[in-house]
Amino acid sequence: MASSIFPQSKLEPFSVGPFQVSACHGVERVTEGQTALKKKSDGRLYRWDAVVDGASATVAYAIWNNGQRDVRAVRAEGGNEAFGKLAGRLRFSIRSPESGPHAGKSRVFAQLRQARVKAGGWSTVHVASEAQMNEGAGLDVGQVLRGLGAYAYGRSEDLVGTTNQSRNQLCVVCDEDEPRVMVAAFLLSRALPILNAYPA
Repeated sequence: MASSIFPQSKLEPFSVGPFQVSACHGVERVTEGQTALKKKSDGRLYRWDAVVDGASATVAYAIWNNGQRDVRAVRAEGGNEAFGKLAGRLRFSIRSPESGPHAGKSRVFAQLRQARVKAGGWSTVHVASEAQMNEGAGLDVGQVLRGLGAYAYGRSEDLVGTTNQSRNQLCVVCDEDEPRVMVAAFLLSRALPILNAYPA
């Protein structure tokens, strides 16, 4: 196990709606893991346990030696069938803005699609509006993210200058040493809509 690169103040327990979230001790080293962009690399997993009545998950913030970052569930138990299948699926990549007002400021962003439950107890991710994201999570997603330190939450084109086909996806921007925002973003865009059986 290695020590955390994140400041201790960023490892304090926090809540995301009904989830109580706490950092796990130690850092897990990974050899020849796979990033969210499907590249092989060694890396480190910084893990948080998220607990809600009847279900729990371990969410990992991965920092890879090739420079990539992502967030993923490494464990999911309880809840409905789709929640139990969340581990290893529906991860998202974290990147540095190359343009827009947040570029060059030691900040990172993640594009957020929303998990929705379909027949057979599986879930897939979909482009969502802010209203749909709030409905699926049962919370004001932007308010929660900003309360944890996010600089901005909105369309990728507006915040980080995205010009490709993903420009209308929602994204969140925060400091690169603020892991709680990205862990919360995973719970808000993946775990909670699945637990709430938000339909595809």
